Amino acid sequence: MGINDVSEVDDLITFSRDLGRDCKILVLGYKQYGRGLTFYDESIEVNKAKWYTQLAKHFRKDGVVISFDNLAIKQLKLQRYFTNDAWSKFYMGDDGQFTMYIDAVEQTFAKSSTSNERVRWEDKSLLDFFGGLRTS
Repeated sequence: MGINDVSEVDDLITFSRDLGRDCKILVLGYKQYGRGLTFYDESIEVNKAKWYTQLAKHFRKDGVVISFDNLAIKQLKLQRYFTNDAWSKFYMGDDGQFTMYIDAVEQTFAKSSTSNERVRWEDKSLLDFFGGLRTS
């Protein structure tokens, strides 16, 4: 969300249907962090605004599953589309509750991709790191 235009969702749906498959899309929020700093310019904000206003037309389409990372959930304010009961059913929780970030290139773990607190693989196992997140 930010680099790719929301209109590309239609292209993905068409591509998947042409292959006879359901379309599964993971929307990632745009972060001005790490490599995201390199690409950032005003067009990113224009693009994010399009996602905010136009994404909902793709909800409830047959054969289309759209998932979101927590940053996209926050940036798109997705809770506005749900009742409180539905939100508590579908929202998986904050970063670190059921998810965490793994940077395979840098070989580090973190609570989220925007977290400055990184742990090197050689310093702690994946299970120990994630277990510590869930109990904190």
